[in-house]
Amino acid sequence: MLKKLRLKFVHWLMVGFLLADLAVTWFAYAKPDELLHIYFLDVGQGDAILISTADHKHILIDGGPDGSVVGQLDSVLPAWDRQLDLVILTHPHADHVAGLLTVLQRYSVEQFIYSGAPYSTTTYENLLSALAKQNITIQIASAGQKYDFGDTRLDLLWPIAGQSFSQDPNETSLITQLRYGNFSALFMGDASANNEQALLASSTVSDVDVLKVGHHGSQYSTSPAFLSVADPEIAVIEVGVNNNFGHPTPTTLNHLKDSGATVYRTDQNGTIEVATDGAKYRILPRSANPAVSSPSQ
Repeated sequence: MLKKLRLKFVHWLMVGFLLADLAVTWFAYAKPDELLHIYFLDVGQGDAILISTADHKHILIDGGPDGSVVGQLDSVLPAWDRQLDLVILTHPHADHVAGLLTVLQRYSVEQFIYSGAPYSTTTYENLLSALAKQNITIQIASAGQKYDFGDTRLDLLWPIAGQSFSQDPNETSLITQLRYGNFSALFMGDASANNEQALLASSTVSDVDVLKVGHHGSQYSTSPAFLSVADPEIAVIEVGVNNNFGHPTPTTLNHLKDSGATVYRTDQNGTIEVATDGAKYRILPRSANPAVSSPSQ
């Protein structure tokens, strides 16, 4: 009898230690670390960027080419956190939109922003249909809109209200700038040099710490004139390994090198995390292969 009591005591003692450990783990995840985190998710040839603010608000820019984005989100968010406060679709090409269908199945989305540009593909139409069936606030994007999340602000720089939609969906890309304290990051979607020129003409672009390079580093974006004004310290290229488009192109890489930016690429570095307190920031490539975890110079 005494032996059984001892075994029960040991059993419940172990359960108690386990619960205490889980409580500590939960507290560590749930307690804001007062840092803003940007995750450039490795989704292959496509874009998906998660921004987690210091008070645990989550913004997703694009969803990549397929449902693998959910696995990437699961790898950086705690298991119980299934809320996305804002989802932004930069433009309706499949490598940005397709994964959002899976995201809607797994995550609760509070607000969705897109250009409203007409585009006839089954994937895009299925997304709009899925959004209409859920209690999600949907807003058409227009330059000048601002979204505040505590001390974090997201400014919409493009498209300009009332403009006619380009025949090239890339040129309808939503361009956003994130500000947290003295830190700023610019997300270009698949915007082209034409968009860059328009931003420069309107004096919208300012010096940034981090640039999400437009259109996966294609030759049609990231002009020297644009880089001279944006002057990023860090440039991130979301791109697939051995992709069929030749992204990023040598021309763009040379432009970035000449600008002095340090380049990180998801095909080489995996998911790339930027963490900042609004004054300083650090880059955390999450590649399992240390041989490719160093930035390109």
